[in-house]
Amino acid sequence: MIASHPKFNYNGEPIFIIDAQVFPGSSGSPVYIDLTYENIKNGKITLGIKEIKLLGIVSSTMIRNNRLKAIQTSHFEVCSEEVLGLGIVFKSTLIKELIDSAPK
Repeated sequence: MIASHPKFNYNGEPIFIIDAQVFPGSSGSPVYIDLTYENIKNGKITLGIKEIKLLGIVSSTMIRNNRLKAIQTSHFEVCSEEVLGLGIVFKSTLIKELIDSAPK
């Protein structure tokens, strides 16, 4: 599921967010969109052909930092991290720019 629209930059960066249970180690995973349904909905039916496009590549996941406090005779604080499963995805346009700028 897309959590932020890929047409728009998220926080001014050429990225978008997905809700796909992305965990550490998922970096580099491709993110595709299947346009077959949209084509059928718009009356562009081509049997036997799926239109799939690369939207981007997963770069990282989002975490939430939790602070647990126990106050007794001394102050004690524990920090933990919770993986939210939201993935940060580099847009395919950014990947294309990188490839096009590579020395030939």
